[in-house]
Amino acid sequence: MLEIIPLPYQPKIFFKKAVSLLELYSARPPELFGLTYIQFYEEYMVVRENLATTRVATFWNISMRGNIFMVYRKTIGESVAIIYMLYPNKSKVYYLRLILLSTSPTSFTDAKTVSGVLQSTYHEAAIHLGLLSAEN
Repeated sequence: MLEIIPLPYQPKIFFKKAVSLLELYSARPPELFGLTYIQFYEEYMVVRENLATTRVATFWNISMRGNIFMVYRKTIGESVAIIYMLYPNKSKVYYLRLILLSTSPTSFTDAKTVSGVLQSTYHEAAIHLGLLSAEN
């Protein structure tokens, strides 16, 4: 089941149906599963396939909601990833971000799984990953 978490300031790519950057990250090619959210967007471009003007040797296609996106390694001078400030009072989103910055989950469920055990919240997962103490 897809879990929808609204992230403040998260840009959406509007084509046939809106697709968020987090959804595209979750659908990244298996070869890129080892990258965190920030690493992925710092090193790779995601563009609408028919809008891609760059000729690249290696790329992957992501099909989502009637759109096809092309993923390829950035070249010098292409845009960089932007991450907005989040505070702990945003709870679920804050803890998910902590997990995304230090691990490379492939789904929302994977983000809550630590050492094969599914935690009930992102906060618990962050504690078990050692990203914060239980006293916080």
